[in-house]
Amino acid sequence: IPPKSAVCYCSNCVRAGSGPCSIVFILDRSTITLNDPSNALKTYEDSDTLTGNRMYRSFCGNCGSPVYTSPARDSPMLFLQAGLFDKILEPAFENMPEHKPAWVAITKG
Repeated sequence: IPPKSAVCYCSNCVRAGSGPCSIVFILDRSTITLNDPSNALKTYEDSDTLTGNRMYRSFCGNCGSPVYTSPARDSPMLFLQAGLFDKILEPAFENMPEHKPAWVAITKG
């Protein structure tokens, strides 16, 4: 399990995560290997963001599950969807907490 996770409340990540937030692991691309023998991984450019910065969102073309987001196609940084793992660590930080629904509370545990 990657050591650093975060939650994001921006509208795009909320849609990608299908919930009140998206939970991701922040990784250096060089530290992981994505096995995709059937070329199912698809990527689209998301330019409708709150910051105006483009994000590249990759997903499984077979089932539609989000896999990772990257700030550039060749960026060394990836935001890997935590839902791909059986265990999710406590988030290290919240991104865009001003967009967090009032009913959401992350408790230290």
